[in-house]
Amino acid sequence: MPLGPAAQGALLKWVNAFADEGQSAQSIDDLADGFVLGQVLHDLDPTYDTSELDENLGSSKWLTQKRNLQSVYKGLFKYMRREAPECVPLAQVADFRAIAEKPDADGLAQLAAILLATAAMGSNEAVRARAIKKVQTDLEAVDQHEIRRILEQKQKQMHELAAKAKEEEAAGDRDADLEHEEERAKLEASLEQKVHELDMATKRYADLNSRHNYLQENHDEIKAKLTEVETELNNLRKLHGADESQRVQALQSKIEDQAQLIASQEEELENYRLTQQRMEVDLERYKASSEEGQEYKDKYDELHHQTQELERKANAADRYKQKLATNRNLEQEIASLNFELDSRKDTDEKLRRALVERERLQSSEREMIATMTLIEKDLASERDQRDQYRLLYEEVRTEYEQLKLQNAVNEKYMEDLKEQLAGAGEVPRAPSPASQTGETSNLERELQQTTIDTSKVKMLEAEVEVLRHGAASGSQVDDLRRELDRAKAERDVAASRYSSVFEKHGVAQEQIDALIANMTGEGLVNGIEEALKLGPLGSLTSDYNRHVAYNSIREQLAQATRELSELKVQNRRFEEQAKDKDRENLAMKTDCALIEDPRYDLGDQNAADIDDNSTVDAVGSDRLDALERLKQSDQLIAASLRSELESLREKYNNLEIENNMHKSQLLDALVAKEKLSKERELEGPPANMVPEGVSQSDLDDRVKDYKSKTEKLRDRVKLQKEASLQLEKADQERFELQKQLKALESGSALAAQKAAHEQIIKNLQRENAMISTAWYDLTSRLQSNHVVLQRKDQPKSWLNKQRQMVNATPRR
Repeated sequence: MPLGPAAQGALLKWVNAFADEGQSAQSIDDLADGFVLGQVLHDLDPTYDTSELDENLGSSKWLTQKRNLQSVYKGLFKYMRREAPECVPLAQVADFRAIAEKPDADGLAQLAAILLATAAMGSNEAVRARAIKKVQTDLEAVDQHEIRRILEQKQKQMHELAAKAKEEEAAGDRDADLEHEEERAKLEASLEQKVHELDMATKRYADLNSRHNYLQENHDEIKAKLTEVETELNNLRKLHGADESQRVQALQSKIEDQAQLIASQEEELENYRLTQQRMEVDLERYKASSEEGQEYKDKYDELHHQTQELERKANAADRYKQKLATNRNLEQEIASLNFELDSRKDTDEKLRRALVERERLQSSEREMIATMTLIEKDLASERDQRDQYRLLYEEVRTEYEQLKLQNAVNEKYMEDLKEQLAGAGEVPRAPSPASQTGETSNLERELQQTTIDTSKVKMLEAEVEVLRHGAASGSQVDDLRRELDRAKAERDVAASRYSSVFEKHGVAQEQIDALIANMTGEGLVNGIEEALKLGPLGSLTSDYNRHVAYNSIREQLAQATRELSELKVQNRRFEEQAKDKDRENLAMKTDCALIEDPRYDLGDQNAADIDDNSTVDAVGSDRLDALERLKQSDQLIAASLRSELESLREKYNNLEIENNMHKSQLLDALVAKEKLSKERELEGPPANMVPEGVSQSDLDDRVKDYKSKTEKLRDRVKLQKEASLQLEKADQERFELQKQLKALESGSALAAQKAAHEQIIKNLQRENAMISTAWYDLTSRLQSNHVVLQRKDQPKSWLNKQRQMVNATPRR
C-alpha cells in the first residue's frame, strides 16, 4: 500500500533527525544515495559499517546509488534476523531489489518505514527508546500522528504476512523434489538469460569501442589535414597575396566544408562518447547481473549437487526395493514384527488386567481366610461348648449311677427287712415298750430316709430325661444347630469362591508365565516395568534386576501356591474331621440313649434274673429295639461313608477325564503344529509388503534393524563358510592321514597320532554341527517369531505344554 505525501514528509523528518549536519535530505528522492538511511541503520545497529557506502558518484551515479541501497537493505535484513525476528515478515512488503535498481519516492518511503518499524517494534529496549524519543522530540504533533499511523499499518502487515507464512507452511504439501526441480529450472533459465545479456553487452561494447577507435583515428587524420590545409593556406596567402581571392575563397569554402566535416565528426564522436558511457553503465549493470548470475550459478551448483545426492539416494532406494522384492524373508519379518507388536500390546494389556485381577483375588483370598478363621473360631467355641455339655452329661450320668446303685441297695435292704418280719411269726414276743418304741422309730427313720433317697432318684431321673430329650435346652441346641448349618453353608460358599478364584489365579499365572517366557530383549524389560508399576518392586534397569524381579514373582507364586495347598489340605482335613465327629456323635447319641433308657439296661445281669415270663419277654423286645436303633445308626454311618466313597470316585473320574483331555489337547496341538508348519511351507511368505497401520518412518527403522540383523547373519554365514572351509581342509588332512595310516599301519606312536587326528576331526565336526544348529535356530526364530496360538488360557509353546502336563494340579 503506497504512502501518502504527509506520511512521506513525516518519515523524511524522522530520518533527518539521525543525519549529520549538512547531510540532511531535502526531499524523499534525496534518500536515493543511501547515506542518510545508512546513518539511521548505524544508529540502530552499531555493527553496521558505513564505510561500505560509496561517496564517489563519478560517471556511474546510478550504479553507486544501487550499491549503497543494496548495502542498506541487506544490513537492515541482517539486523532484523539477529535482533528483531518478529519484524522479518516486513521484508516481503516490497521488492527492495527493484527499488535499488530504480529508486522512486514510494520505494524509498517504504524502506524508511521498515527502518522505523524495526526500530520501534524490535526487542532491543535501548533502540526502541531512542527511536520513540526522536519521534517525540524532533517531530510535530501532525507528524507524530502520521508516524503512529505508519507503525500501526506496518504492525498489521507484519501480522498478516506472518499468518500467511504459517498457512503456507501448514498447507505446504508439495513434493520437495518437485520444488527443487522448479527452482532449479528457474535458476537455469535466469542464468542463461543473464549470460546471454552479458554476452550481448560485451559484444556491443567491443563494437562501440572499435568504432570509437576508428572515429578517433579519422578525427586525428582530419585534424592533421586541417592543420596542413591551414598551413598551406597561410603559405599561399604569403606567396600570392590578396589578388588570388578566388582561390582563397575556394580554399575558404573548402576549409568551411572541412570544418563542417570536423564538427559533424566531433558531434558523432560526442555521440559515440555518450554511447560509450551508457554502454559502460550497462556494462557495470551487466557485471552486477553477472555477479548475481554467479550467485545463481552457485545456487545452481548447490542444487545440482543436492539433485545428485537425491539421485544417488533414489538409486539406493531402488536397489533397496529390488532387494526387498527379492528377499521375501524381510516381508515376513516385517509382518511378524507388526503382529508381534500387536500381540505384545494385547499381552501387556492382559498382563495389566491379570495383575489387577490378581490383586483382587488376593484381597478375596485374604477375606476368605479371615472368614474361615472366624468359622474355625466358631467351630472351636462350638466344640468347647459340646465338650462342656459332654462333661456335664458325664457328671449327671455318674450321679445317676450312684443313685441307682444306692436305690438298689435300699430296695434289697427293704426286702431283707420284709423277710425278717415275715420269718418272725404271726404272734411274736412282746417286747418292752421302750425297745419297741426305739425299734419303731429307727425303722421309721430308715423308711423316711429311703423315701427321701427315692425322691432324689426320681428327681434325678426327671433331670436325665429332660437332658436326654432336650426339653430344657432345646432352643439352645436348635440355635447351635442353625449356627452350625450357617457355618457349613458359609464354608461351602467360601470353598466354591476359593475354587473359582484359584482357577482364575491359575489361568492368570499361566498367562503371565507364557508372556514372560515369550518376551525377549527390550520387550521383556518394558513388560515387566509396566507390570511392576502396580506392585512394590523396583524398576528394571538391567538383566540382573529383571531376573531378580522374575525370581521374586516366581517365589511369590510358589508361596501362594503352597499356602493354597495347605489351606486345601486343612479344609479337607476339617471336612473329614467334621464327618468323623458327626459319625462319632451319632454313635455316641445311640449309646447314650441305650444306656440312659432303663428299658435298655442290658448291663445289669442281677436285675434281669426275674422269674416272670412277661418280664423276660419285655426284656427281649427291648433288646430288639436297642439292636434296631444300633442298626439304624450303623446304616447312617454306612451311608455317610458311602457318600464319601462316591465323592472320592467322582473326583477320581474327574481327574481321569482331565488327564485324558490334557492328552487329547497335547495330541491336537502337536497335529495342529505339524499341519501349520506344512501349510506355511506350501503357502510361502505373505504377499503384502507394508502392513496396515505402519508409517513409512517405522518401516524404515525396521528395515534398518533388519539390515543390521542381516549383516550379522551374513557375518555368521561367512564364519560358517570359513568353518566349512576349515572342515574341508580338515577332511583333506584326514584323508591324507588315512593314506599315511594305511602306509604306516604299525607302531603305538602311529596309533596315538591316529587317535589325536580323529579327536581333532570329531571336534571340528562337532563345531560345524553347533554352527549349523545355531544358524538354523536363528533363521527359524527370525522367520517364525510371529506364530502364536489362539488359545489364550493355554501355554503357547510345546515345552510349556509338557511342563503343564507334568506339573498339572486337578482343578476343583
